[in-house]
Amino acid sequence: MPPDPAKTTVKFLSALLKHQAKLWLGEDAAGIAADSLIDEDLQKRLDDWLKSDETARKLLKASEQAQLYLQDQHNCPDADLRYLFRDINFGDLPSIQTALTKLPQVMDSGKLERVLLASFTRDVPNLSSKQHSEAARLYTDALLRAVGTLEQFVSPILLQTALDLKKGQYLHNEKLDQVILLLQGRVNAAPAPSPTLPGDLPPGSHLPFPRNEFFTGRVTDLEKLSQALLDDHPNSVVINQALTGMGGLGKTQLAVEFAFQYGYRFQGVHWLDLHEAQTLETQIALCGEKMGLNSWPQTLPEQVTATLREWLQNNPRLLILDNFEEIESANEVLARLRHSGLRLLITSRRTDWNSALGLKRLPLDEFDPQESRDFLRNYISPDRGGDEELDKLAVHLGQLPLALELAGRYLEKQARLKVENYINQLEKALEHKSMQNWKAERKSLTGHDLSLLQTFAKSWGQVADAATQKLFILFGYCAPNTLVPAEILDAALGDAKDACDECLTDLMGFGLLKQGPIIHPLLAQFARGLDSDHSLLGSFAEALAGLANQTNHTEDRMGNYNLYTPFLPHVRSVAEYAEKAALAPAGQLWNSLGYHINTVADYAGAKAAFERALKIWEANLGSDHPQVATGVNNLGNVLKALGDLAGAKAAFERALKIFEKFLPPDHPSIQVVRGNLESL
Repeated sequence: MPPDPAKTTVKFLSALLKHQAKLWLGEDAAGIAADSLIDEDLQKRLDDWLKSDETARKLLKASEQAQLYLQDQHNCPDADLRYLFRDINFGDLPSIQTALTKLPQVMDSGKLERVLLASFTRDVPNLSSKQHSEAARLYTDALLRAVGTLEQFVSPILLQTALDLKKGQYLHNEKLDQVILLLQGRVNAAPAPSPTLPGDLPPGSHLPFPRNEFFTGRVTDLEKLSQALLDDHPNSVVINQALTGMGGLGKTQLAVEFAFQYGYRFQGVHWLDLHEAQTLETQIALCGEKMGLNSWPQTLPEQVTATLREWLQNNPRLLILDNFEEIESANEVLARLRHSGLRLLITSRRTDWNSALGLKRLPLDEFDPQESRDFLRNYISPDRGGDEELDKLAVHLGQLPLALELAGRYLEKQARLKVENYINQLEKALEHKSMQNWKAERKSLTGHDLSLLQTFAKSWGQVADAATQKLFILFGYCAPNTLVPAEILDAALGDAKDACDECLTDLMGFGLLKQGPIIHPLLAQFARGLDSDHSLLGSFAEALAGLANQTNHTEDRMGNYNLYTPFLPHVRSVAEYAEKAALAPAGQLWNSLGYHINTVADYAGAKAAFERALKIWEANLGSDHPQVATGVNNLGNVLKALGDLAGAKAAFERALKIFEKFLPPDHPSIQVVRGNLESL
């Protein structure tokens, strides 16, 4: 007969409960007598308690509560894991049976999580490694939550253990008396105060935002935060973790979710809004007021002192420093909050923090495709858009969480608007009303801007240097999500190229570029909007055309195409924008592109590029210009490679006719065209 899953859970609860009982008894008591005495006495008393029918009912009820916790979408957003927790019989898993056979008398949450992770990895191989880790963590949290509800029932056992310890002491011990007094208070309380459980915030916490029911993904990021802020560290270590990245990535939202998932592991969670660093003391005092400290002072300095005193005496505490952008104030702020019992989680667009501050930086990235799809599905039903359409929308918006949220909010209220039709409206996403404070009264959960333009403008407003401003704008014309070679950046800055590295450092520091350097598609669109008259585009296109032509005629050991390949996406991108703006250098760019892809035998692509170059030259220079003759000759060579000999002959004849109007008969260009004709 297969094992009963509820009884399986109860066995794990029992082992976990014994570990928690030692914690509830208190470290002071454990330090008074030998650990072996504590273990032996507690073990016997708890074993006797666990054998009773009343205890069995309590454990079974706690087990059922754990299952309910795991079926709550708020606690377990991954549908696959909810199905796993609902349908799987844990007692049937081979590795679970082995673990139960070898189950220790006492098991802490860390060991339990490791046992579960090994079991899920071995016996449920269809899940990803991330899902295995998340399943183990969630199940451990559920059991820990269940055990927490049993503290009031175990307290009498702990009290008797402490009293027996006191009998064995020959000298009066104040610490043991304090333990007994604490336990007597728990036993006599009716009912005992509930412990802080997973999903709850400790009493006295200050977090001004609700938990987001639509929070999606970020499993790896949450794991990294937990490892940095929760893993055991020496008392001398101060943990400062910074979430960094461009506006709209959901840094604040991730910090909120971390607080709700892991806040129960702290004595308190305290939110400090530092968008203006000079408000630090006011923010500290606000946290103290929310804690409800006794004899609350009347003046700000005394309120700050009282709050800090409480934090330093009763810790660890999680302090979230949100919107901390004024890095010039970092020394003062972090020095004020430096203590081994205070764990600091900072959200900031800035990445250029002084490395000597000791911040562990977690750069936040856009959603991956699955996270984007899952997030949009919160707003959009399958009958309004399939997965393929959601994927296209996500790509169009660069997988940026804020943009996806704005799109989802808009589509949710536009019942007759299909996703594919909405995508067609988003040619210039930043200008669409859904991205510009649409229904601003429906505020975001974190109180942030509901406008992409305003979000990006906050970062842009910090850029004061002219060369840095120019470089960012020109990044907007390059291919997004693609590394831009240093040669292109030097060409963009011209005489100011010596400042290029410093400009890049500033732009990445302000969250306007990603490491690479790379620009996000929506930030690229924002950057182009800053060059309304295309004055910068014109000079950039001309400089890039010169660089492209030079590279086309410079060979390395593998051939000239290796040198040109990193330039290709950016030459194409700048050529398209220059052509739309009717700028003459667009012809040179398309011609260089055609020359390159003709070299690598993409004849159809080369033909299209040469035709675009020729069209631009004819419009700007007239049909009989020598530059036009060059373009016609290039086109003829591609037509010849494609097998269109008649078309090639007509092109070569036209090129020759134009050249003969302007050049002497023995000019090399004329000789080249004549040679091409003779080769047909």
